[in-house]
Amino acid sequence: MRWLSKTRHASIVAASAEGLASLPVEAYLGPAAPGCVRRALAVGVDLYAQPILPDGNFAKADVDRLIGAIIDLPATVPAFEKPRFVGGRRTEPDDVLSAIDDLAYGLGASDHAVLFFAGHGVQGKDGAFYMAMRDTNLEDLAGTALP
Repeated sequence: MRWLSKTRHASIVAASAEGLASLPVEAYLGPAAPGCVRRALAVGVDLYAQPILPDGNFAKADVDRLIGAIIDLPATVPAFEKPRFVGGRRTEPDDVLSAIDDLAYGLGASDHAVLFFAGHGVQGKDGAFYMAMRDTNLEDLAGTALP
């Protein structure tokens, strides 16, 4: 995966539609470079307009736990910039995309960025996976969700 070529640590967790989650699969890819930039963006979507996407109850709580963990990292770990939260009752794709642009802006090869998403993921008829936003329409995923 070309986009992983400059990362230092990778973690993946899978979750089923029934809410069962796998154990994290992790790989440590080496120490962080001195003076590197470390940023985090947490996106949480709890409310959905379409009844077929049930409202969540814990996306914001999951985001809060992640942000708390980043803030409370031990002093031996290079500090993150203040983590950013995007979400809430009216989560719009453009707001999330703008925040992702801000997250990535100016990052160099030795810098770190964490993007965390808590909410529904859906698979389109085209086989692609999407992050559902509040107003996601399952008949128009490309226009109302994020790939």
